[in-house]
Amino acid sequence: MNLDKTNLTAEQNEAIKSFDKMNILAFKATDKNQAEFETERTKVNAILKDPKYQQLMKVGSGKDGASISYVGTDENIEEFVVFANRKENGFAVIRVLGKNMNPNNIMTLMSVIQKSNINMEQLKPLQQLIK
Repeated sequence: MNLDKTNLTAEQNEAIKSFDKMNILAFKATDKNQAEFETERTKVNAILKDPKYQQLMKVGSGKDGASISYVGTDENIEEFVVFANRKENGFAVIRVLGKNMNPNNIMTLMSVIQKSNINMEQLKPLQQLIK
């Protein structure tokens, strides 16, 4: 994230320490791979229906939308998953792993990310899904 840790508050440092790693998977949909897109999206949906994933939020409806799910308890989240999909563009799965994460840590981390010097070139494939 290219953070200057000397400028972080104690709360921000604690939030960052609770996160171990993040994985991002993206599938770009095209006119030629719609069958494969549907198959892969169905697989992701099936994984997220496992009882260990508790759905925190869902937006959108039908074939377009996003959801946020987590594994663990409200005060000890081990993993959270953001799944966003749009039939015309594709889908993305963002999986964040950590120890003792909680909703406050997640919100704090999001604010830190907004202020960080992330190399946006690395995220270009995800930007294509949003358009």
